[in-house]
Amino acid sequence: MVQVRKKTWPSFFKEIREGKKWAEVRLCDFAIKPGDEMIFEEYDYDKLAYTGRTEIRKVERVHYFQPARFYPLKEIESKGMLLLEFERPLRGVGSPSKTCLKCDGLLELRKFESEFEPEVPIVEDYYCPRCQIRWEDWDATEGQGPLPKEASA
Repeated sequence: MVQVRKKTWPSFFKEIREGKKWAEVRLCDFAIKPGDEMIFEEYDYDKLAYTGRTEIRKVERVHYFQPARFYPLKEIESKGMLLLEFERPLRGVGSPSKTCLKCDGLLELRKFESEFEPEVPIVEDYYCPRCQIRWEDWDATEGQGPLPKEASA
């Protein structure tokens, strides 16, 4: 894993810290790949000094592009470019990716011995292998309860 340090204006730093900014456009003058970390260092351009505050974010995806391939340079210079950020997908069982609310790891569908339904001895439920918590138990225990008993066979 590589860590890349980059200056960040205070207004952008604030959005990163508050969890409102989930994308970044940068000049491609460094190497980075998914799994690497970007260290945002707040920089006060009025004082021409770092503030000492930092935020670290793990890189999920990297998209390389050259805007001049899509638009004439004159248009880019006169109109600028937009970076569109889309709503982050839902997390949990209702999401298409079925990700854990605690660690964002992928949930697995597993079979468990039924604790509350004697007429149904084995039930299927989502389980996070990283957190070792069954989805059904998440709301009640906030991940602190006993480990679920996985069905044999």
